[in-house]
Amino acid sequence: MIIQSLPFAFLLGDDTPMDLFIKGKEIMWPMTLVSFVMITVVVERIIFIIRENASREPEVVE
Repeated sequence: MIIQSLPFAFLLGDDTPMDLFIKGKEIMWPMTLVSFVMITVVVERIIFIIRENASREPEVVE
């Protein structure tokens, strides 16, 4: 079972991640939404920084 190979899986007992999500009840949906928004923002910022660094001309910056 894949859950047993995860670090700290012994803390979860026999519960799967979906079981923990269900036990978390209504607070899990906002946490999931915020997690997706955070990941989206981080990826967008990384792409922005890479594009900005690629398009800069060192002569103009100085």
